[in-house]
Amino acid sequence: MKCKLRFLNSTGVQQFREYIEKAYNQEQLNPPTSLLEDDNCTEAIIENIYVENIIFNNKRDMAKYLMDILSQLPPGKKEFNSGLWTWLALFYFDQICPLIDNRRKVNKYWHYILDVTSGRPNWKTYFRHMIASPYYVYCCHRDSACLILEEPVSKHGEYMEQLASRQEIITNKGIIKAADVLYFDSKSKKSKKGATGTRPGNLRRLAQDIFWQLHLTYDLYSMSEDEIISLLPRGEFERWLKSGD
Repeated sequence: MKCKLRFLNSTGVQQFREYIEKAYNQEQLNPPTSLLEDDNCTEAIIENIYVENIIFNNKRDMAKYLMDILSQLPPGKKEFNSGLWTWLALFYFDQICPLIDNRRKVNKYWHYILDVTSGRPNWKTYFRHMIASPYYVYCCHRDSACLILEEPVSKHGEYMEQLASRQEIITNKGIIKAADVLYFDSKSKKSKKGATGTRPGNLRRLAQDIFWQLHLTYDLYSMSEDEIISLLPRGEFERWLKSGD
């Protein structure tokens, strides 16, 4: 499927949200894809920009593809454009919210409808948007942030929750690379077993406790991943430096 890039206006967003709320309450309904090209519910951004519903291997592939497409838009027309990202969520809905055994598990509306007020996003929900958030992470980190960007596009996940929910963390290149070193196995291209569990030195411990302790004393923005890792309690985090641990 190939479609001219558009954005949902307030009418389109409302109709999509009504679908999300019904589907969230277990009503098995088809997504309202007819809205995508409905002139009463959408507006074109720029003529002759098209998106294709290609199958993405992971969030990185999706974000990279969209970066190429959206580079054609003028500044101020993309990052926090609620209608654009909501339209994209509907366009890729079968990928970000797939049918499994003829059933679709629809989550809260903020995973699909970008919550923006006065041109600025509500960060409490922005990082949960299934398309805008991976795009933002990719723009910040490109080849790193593997814990987030190597995951399937249909998965929000604990890594996004722990790392992207805090702007001080997700915008810090050193800490994101450190998290990759600790919890991502570059050989298997998967996160290490137990990284989001209760084992000592797990991701939640790093993001919710250790980061903020170090943040009070060190300028973490100016530090590399190796410098940050050297500050971590050795007995607690050393095991995670082993590949596949």
